[in-house]
Amino acid sequence: MGALLAAIPLVSILAMTWMYIDTNDSSNAVEFSNRIVWLIAPSITLFVAFPILIKKGFGFYPSMVISIMMTIFAYYSVIFVLGKFGIKL
Repeated sequence: MGALLAAIPLVSILAMTWMYIDTNDSSNAVEFSNRIVWLIAPSITLFVAFPILIKKGFGFYPSMVISIMMTIFAYYSVIFVLGKFGIKL
């Protein structure tokens, strides 16, 4: 149940709602939502790498730090590649 609650994109829902309330225009929320879609894949890096590192015998904190570093690299890589295709995030 905890994983389900953590998976709900509450911050994104609040941000899109706030954008709409501030501007009374849904286009900003739509653009925000479209940009988030591109960033889902790199965020999965953390949830894949962390348990693998733990199972390989790394401690909790080293696994977390390495997973976070890998996720940051994945974000920058996706942003760089999308930029080459003219997609700005």
